[in-house]
Amino acid sequence: MLSSRRRATGASSLLLLLACWLLVVAGLGAGEVVAVTAGDARAEQAAGAAAHAAEAEIAAGAGDGDLSIALQARRTACRLPAETDPPPACAVVRGAAQRVARANGAEVVDLVLGPDPRDRGAQAAPGRIVAVATVELSRRLPLLDRLCATGHPRPAGLCIARATAAARLG
Repeated sequence: MLSSRRRATGASSLLLLLACWLLVVAGLGAGEVVAVTAGDARAEQAAGAAAHAAEAEIAAGAGDGDLSIALQARRTACRLPAETDPPPACAVVRGAAQRVARANGAEVVDLVLGPDPRDRGAQAAPGRIVAVATVELSRRLPLLDRLCATGHPRPAGLCIARATAAARLG
C-alpha cells in the first residue's frame, strides 16, 4: 500500500514538473512573439519617419524644383544607394532620411525618389515627388539574440525587421 502511494506521489510530482516546464517554455515563446511584433512596429515607424524626412528635405529646398524636373526628364527614379549617377540633391535627401532612421534605431537600405505618376506629361516640368524608404533594424530577440549575433547563417526574417513606407510632397 505504501509503495503504490509513493508511486502515485512520484508520478504526480513528475506531471507537475512537466506542467511547470511547459508554462516556462510557453512564457518564453510569448516573449519572443512580443519582441518580433515590437520590432516590426519600430521598423514601420522608422520607415515612415525616413520617408517623411526625405519629403521634408525636398520641401525645404533640396534641389529647389531642379530635382523634380530632373526626375521628370529622366523618366526614372533616384534609387539610392544602387544608382551610380543620381542628381546631386538625391544624396542630400538620402542623408536626411538616414539621420531620421538612425535616430529611430534603423538603417535606410533603399530610398527611391521619383515623380508622382499622375504628374508625368509630354514635357519635363516640376511636379510632385514620391519618396519610398525601406529600412532595417535588429529585432533584439531576448532568447535568440545569441543566434542573431553569431556569424552562423540565420534566417534574416528572424533577426531583422524590414519595412517600407512612402510619402508624397504636394
